[in-house]
Amino acid sequence: GETDLRAGYTRAFERIGGILKSAGVSWDDVVDITSFHTDLTTQMPAIVAVTTGKMASRTTIAIFEAS
Repeated sequence: GETDLRAGYTRAFERIGGILKSAGVSWDDVVDITSFHTDLTTQMPAIVAVTTGKMASRTTIAIFEAS
């Protein structure tokens, strides 16, 4: 599986950028994006690095396993 989160997030956001472009819009038109994470400690630095400057707002939700 994917071990480099930043590379994986970069690929995903490049693909989203391509979809936006084909729809005739850009990241400037994105108001907010919501992402769900199972391990904020390891996932947040990579997602912040990839998404900073792309949109006005980002909502991050932590998912925890119920015990």
